[in-house]
Order: sequence, then C-alpha cells, then structure tokens
Amino acid sequence: MSARRHTPGPWRTCPEDWRVIEDRDGLVLADMTTGSEQDARLIAAAPDLLEAAQRMLPYFYPELCRSDPEHDDLAIAAHERLVAAIDKATVGEGGEK
Repeated sequence: MSARRHTPGPWRTCPEDWRVIEDRDGLVLADMTTGSEQDARLIAAAPDLLEAAQRMLPYFYPELCRSDPEHDDLAIAAHERLVAAIDKATVGEGGEK
C-alpha cells in the first residue's frame, strides 16, 4: 500500500462543534463520535506538530548534547521518540514514506 500525504494544515476544530475537524477551507476531515475536546484539539494540531518535528530533526543530534553526561540518555531517548513520532505520521503500512 503506498503512503498517502495528509491534507495540508492548518486544521482546526469547527467553531460550532468541536467534534468536527476542518481543513483551512472548512472542509470536514473528521467527525469524532467519541473522545474529548482535548483529543479534537490535538488532532487539529497534528499537521503543525509534524511540521515542527520535521524542521527540528536536522538540528537535533544527541551526540551534541554530550557535554553533560547525566543527560546523554535523555537526549538519545528524546531523539528516538522524535524520529518515531515522525515515522508514525508519515510511513505507510508497507514502510514507504
């Protein structure tokens, strides 16, 4: 299965009903039947969060954080989580980006 690009952001919760997630043109992307308003806001923020993570990744090298050995593990774990989050949002079922 080929990877599909997401609808470009920004996304937002509909002003009249937070359960509806819209794109920049007001087209409905999702209509939540369960969940909370906080879940809806997190979903609406997804494109912005993905873009921020992708922009940050080239500047984030855990090895540069080694000036403080106490924080090595934290830096490496943070880098791994950032990569995993980007992959979760962008990798198709077959592993394609």
